[in-house]
Amino acid sequence: MNFRKKYLCAMIGSVSTLTFDSSVIAAEGGSRALEEVVVTAQHREQSILDVPISMTALSGEAMEQMGMETPIDVFAQTPNVTAQLPTSGTGFPIFNIRGVTLLDFTDTNEASVAVYVDEVYLGSPAIQNGQLYDLDRVEILRGPQGTLYGRNSTGGVVQFYSRRPTDELEGYIEGTIGSYGAKTVEGAISGPLGDSVRGRVAVFSNSRDGWQDNVGNVPGASKDFGDIDTNEAIRLTLESDLSDTVMVTGNLHYGNYEGETDQRGFYGKGDPATGELCSIDRIMASQCIDYSTGRTQRGDDPEEVMSDLAKSPIENENYGGWLKLDGALGDMNFTSITSYDTVDKYQILDADNSDAELYALEFYIDHEQFSQEFRLGGGTDTLDWITGLYYYEDSRFFTVTFPQLGNGYGSFAEQEVETTAAFAQATYQLPHNFSVTAGIRYTQDSRDLSEIASILANGQAGTKQGIQGYNVSRSLDASKTTWRLALDWAFAEDQLLYSSISTGFKSGAFNTLYPGAETNVTKADPEEITVYEVGVKGRLIDAVAMTYNVAAFYTDYQNVQAQGTVIIDDTPQSVMANVSDAEIWGMEADLLMEPVSGLTLTLGVGYLDAEYVAGSNDTFNGQLINGNRPVMTPELNVSGSARYEMDLDKAGYAYAMADFNWADDVFFGPDNLATETQEAYAIFNFHLGWVNASESVKIEAFAKNLTDEDYFTHAVDPSAAAPTQVSYTWGMPRTWGLQAKYSF
Repeated sequence: MNFRKKYLCAMIGSVSTLTFDSSVIAAEGGSRALEEVVVTAQHREQSILDVPISMTALSGEAMEQMGMETPIDVFAQTPNVTAQLPTSGTGFPIFNIRGVTLLDFTDTNEASVAVYVDEVYLGSPAIQNGQLYDLDRVEILRGPQGTLYGRNSTGGVVQFYSRRPTDELEGYIEGTIGSYGAKTVEGAISGPLGDSVRGRVAVFSNSRDGWQDNVGNVPGASKDFGDIDTNEAIRLTLESDLSDTVMVTGNLHYGNYEGETDQRGFYGKGDPATGELCSIDRIMASQCIDYSTGRTQRGDDPEEVMSDLAKSPIENENYGGWLKLDGALGDMNFTSITSYDTVDKYQILDADNSDAELYALEFYIDHEQFSQEFRLGGGTDTLDWITGLYYYEDSRFFTVTFPQLGNGYGSFAEQEVETTAAFAQATYQLPHNFSVTAGIRYTQDSRDLSEIASILANGQAGTKQGIQGYNVSRSLDASKTTWRLALDWAFAEDQLLYSSISTGFKSGAFNTLYPGAETNVTKADPEEITVYEVGVKGRLIDAVAMTYNVAAFYTDYQNVQAQGTVIIDDTPQSVMANVSDAEIWGMEADLLMEPVSGLTLTLGVGYLDAEYVAGSNDTFNGQLINGNRPVMTPELNVSGSARYEMDLDKAGYAYAMADFNWADDVFFGPDNLATETQEAYAIFNFHLGWVNASESVKIEAFAKNLTDEDYFTHAVDPSAAAPTQVSYTWGMPRTWGLQAKYSF
C-alpha cells in the first residue's frame, strides 16, 4: 500500500469527523478503491458504516499526521466535542460532548464523558494524562452509551486503543524539538518472542522550559511557570496464543509527570475611581482593578503572569495493568478483562494570581481502582448478541488546602465507590436490509464518603493533619435501568440510515471541594439523559470520492450536577447540587473527500441549540440560570483540513497540510457571566514534511496556533457582584517544532 493510501485510511474519521466512519478512499493507478476502517464500538469488529451511532474514529497514524499530543488536540477536529482545563493547562481536561459535561473540578467526581483505555474505564481524570503515545486508534462515541459501556457515559465514550504486538519484528523511534526548549522522544519495538508469544514495548519522554514569565517583584519567587521537568511513560504488552481458540493479553504501564503549573491571568473588575463594577469591555481592556486590594496586574498577555510562589509544582505518578482473555466456546466468544490502576497527584497554583501572599491552592489525590468485566457473545446470519457482567470499585483520598489562609485552611475526604452491572444487547437482521438493535443495562451504584473534615488551621496537603472544624460521613446509593433501541436501513450499497433512542445514567456525587461548614457537605443526585437521534452515513465514489456522516438529535438532560463557590466571611467555600435540567437540539456533519489525486479535504460542522430548564427562581452562585446556555456548548463549531502530497519519484514524496478549528462563543459556568466567557475564535496549524521512497524516514516542520491567537480554556469569577477579580486559564500561544522519525 502506498503512503497516500495509508494516509487516507488513517484519516478515516479523523479530521473530518464524518468520514471518521467507515471507509477511506484512495486512488491507485487511476482507479478508485475503497478500504474499510474497522471499529469495536459495539464490542465486535464492524465497519463504522454498519454502526448506528454517531461516532468518530481516528487512527494513530492520523493523530500523528496532525501532531495530536493531547485529547484536546483530538477533540478540536471532532464536531460538538469540546474540553476545558479548570486547573491550568497542566491539569486534567474535562470533556464535553453535545453539551453534556462535568461541572466539578475536584478529581473525586466522575466525568459525564467516560474515558477508556484498551477497554478499561478510568475513574479519575488524573489517570487520563499521558495516554496519547503509540496508539492504534481512538473511538469517540457521541450520546449516552448506557448499555455496553454504561459507567457514567451520559455524554458519550472516548476509547483509546494502544498498538498491539505484531507477528513480525518492527519498530520506530521519533524525536521532536521545538518552542520553549521542548524535547520529545517516542519509540516502540514489537515482534515475536516465540511460536505463540508476541510482545511490544513503547516508551515516551518529553520536557519543556517554562512558557510563562513571572513579572511580579517578590524575592525568591519562581521566575517562570508551565515547564515540564519530566514526563515519562512506558507500556509493555504481551500476547500469547494458549490454543487455536484462546488468547491471553497482558499489559503493564507506568507514567510520571513533574513540572510547574501554568498560572492564570488576572483581570480586575472595579473602577479605580469609584469602586463600582466596570463594564465587560473595560475589564477585558485591563482598565480596572481588584478594588479589595488595589491590584492592577495586567491580564492580557498569556506569557506574563504574577505570583509570589517559589515553586508551583504539579506531580502525577500512575501505574497499573490489565489482563484480557479471549476464547471461543463453540459458536460463542468469551472475554474477560481484569484491571488495576492507581495514581497519586499533587498540584499547587496561585489562586489569587498576584505577587501578594493571599490564596495559594493545593490539591492532592490518591486514587486506586479495580474492575472486572465478563462478556459472552455470538451470532448467526441474522442475529448478533452480547451479554455481560461488570464490577468496578475505587477508593479516593482527596485534600484541598489554602496554605496562606488561616495557616492552612482546607478539607480532606475519603471516599469508596462500588458498582455492579449486568447488560445485554442484540442486533437482528430484518427483511429488505433493515436491522433492529436493542440493549439494556441494570446498574447498582454505591458511594460512601467515609470521612470528610474541614480544616480550620495547620492543614497540609495529602494528610489529615490540622485543627478540624467538623468530621462527618455520608452515603449515596442508586440503581438504574438504562436501554437503547435503534432501527437502521441499508438503503443502498455503503449507505446507512438509522434512528435510535438511548438513555444514560451518571452516578451521584458529594461536595468535597473545601466545604467550610458541615451544612455544605451536600450531595447531588444521579444525572439521567435520553437522546433521540437520526442519522445517515455512507461513501460515494462517483464524481468525487468521499465518505460522509450526518446526525440530528434531541437531548432530554435531567438533574444536571454542578459545583459552585461562595464567599463566606472572606473565605471561599463550595456547594454541590442538581441545579437544573437541560434541553439540547443539535446536528453534526462530517465529510472526507479526494477531489483530485494528491489532495485530501475534510470538513466537520456541529450545531447546538441548548438551554438550561430550571425554576424561575433557581440560581447558581446567586445568579438565575433558567434559559441560560450549558457550559462549553458553542452554538456553531467548524473544523477541517487540507493535505496535498507531491510525488518525488525515487526521492519519495513531500506533503503540506493545514488544519483549523473554529468555535462560537462559550460560557464557563451555568450562570453565563460575561466575565466567564470565551468569544468565538479559530486555531490554525500547519505541517510541511518529506518521506523517503521506502517510507522508513520522515522529516517534518510544524507550527501550532499559527496566528498566535489568545484564548481561554477556563474562567473563574468568584463573586459576580463584587468589584474584585476574574481569573482566566490561557491556551498555549504559537509553538513550532521539527520532527524526525525512523521506522523499521
